Amino acid sequence: MPYFKLKLDIMEYPDSKLSHGTRISILITYIIIFLLLCPILILYASGYRYDWQQGFPRRTGAISITVEPTDVKIYANNIEIPREVDVQTLSYKDEVRLTSAPPGKYTIKITKPGYYDWIKDVEVKEMQTVYIKEAILMKKNDPKKLDDGNITASSLSPNNKFLAYAKATEDKTQIWLRDIDAGTNARILIFNDSAVTMAWNGKNDWLTVSNAKAPYDSLVIIPIDNIEKKIDLVKLIKYPIDKYQWKTTIEAELFFSTKLKLLSIFPATRKILTLSKNTFLDWSMEEGQLWTLTANTSTSKIIINKDTLGFKKEFNTLDNNPLGNEWNKTKILLATRDSILLQDRAKMETLLINKAGRFNLGGDRALISEYGNWWLIWSPWELWSAVENEEPVLINRSGEQLRKVLPMDKYNALALVWANNATILYPYYLVTHTFIETPILDAGTDNINRIFYFSGNYKGQQGLWSLEY
Repeated sequence: MPYFKLKLDIMEYPDSKLSHGTRISILITYIIIFLLLCPILILYASGYRYDWQQGFPRRTGAISITVEPTDVKIYANNIEIPREVDVQTLSYKDEVRLTSAPPGKYTIKITKPGYYDWIKDVEVKEMQTVYIKEAILMKKNDPKKLDDGNITASSLSPNNKFLAYAKATEDKTQIWLRDIDAGTNARILIFNDSAVTMAWNGKNDWLTVSNAKAPYDSLVIIPIDNIEKKIDLVKLIKYPIDKYQWKTTIEAELFFSTKLKLLSIFPATRKILTLSKNTFLDWSMEEGQLWTLTANTSTSKIIINKDTLGFKKEFNTLDNNPLGNEWNKTKILLATRDSILLQDRAKMETLLINKAGRFNLGGDRALISEYGNWWLIWSPWELWSAVENEEPVLINRSGEQLRKVLPMDKYNALALVWANNATILYPYYLVTHTFIETPILDAGTDNINRIFYFSGNYKGQQGLWSLEY
């Protein structure tokens, strides 16, 4: 077998233009470059960036923003963030990212002509991304007048097709109905009281109109498709009504109580059912279930029952004065699933009970947003939010006399109606700004078509107005 001995130190490649020494130099150069770049790449992958002001590498963070509309300009500390364009649609990508941001505080400003600016201070931390999701800009528009007169109350139907409103005239009140699609107004009722309350059935076009405070000596049920067949319920049963509430079912059904009985009426057929004796401190029909408060005189306790007319279940038990008052001054403000909100009739105080515990809050009004089962509880000075079975959170406090809170869109932006203006609040980011400056008597929102309806004096004219946002 032949034996070959290779002398690598003198080996040359045929036709090579590089000498052995040159090749060794190139190899050493590449090794040095690799050794220099390797730690830099490792630091870069670990989130480090060179801080030219400080003169050394440091870890960075990022800011991610999604906004509607998408064709906006976004600034961080007055420096515009470049936008990426989708090559297929030739429009801006939904997400805007500021990467390699040194830790610190940033003022994010989102602008577009014809819209209110969205401004928020954020803090970027090492190796973390600050997310701003669904920042919705609000249009700058002038209100449009829908009707003249002293409009004292209004109520928008759940399907956003009709707007009922009360127009005060001397000692009486005219109830008008606006067909929003047709743009027409029609008077549907003359009411003897100067102050009224209106409520829509959640599934059908039925409207109730009553005097503002119980006991109600007049309660009229109006079918919108045939207003001539209205029902004066108090005249029909010949007793004052202590409380009434629509049941959210496909067939319209109104629950109501007198001093002695709890009843319901199916207005389409005028059929009235007696459900039970009215032995309750208070009752509330929520999501098809009847919640009740009853007093146990032997134990001096208040029993909270759920589904009283079905599979009766004791939800909770309270001392006879959970809010520091007598039994008959505690009422149910809201109830749903595994939560209930009790109100002190005499004071602006509420007691929220859920699986997380019991919470005393300042507030005398409340609603549940249709988006995310989000509870909103407020008084003229405080606004609380609560997600079911979690502790409530104070999201606003002011001395400006908060009158009403209204969800404005699916992202839970809120319209806050004050004594002399209305503001928009983005509660997740605590961003707020004023969108109309005028005293407002009543208001409602169509959060699908993004229209704010309000009554009041705007630029010296009394009337009913709409404002697209």
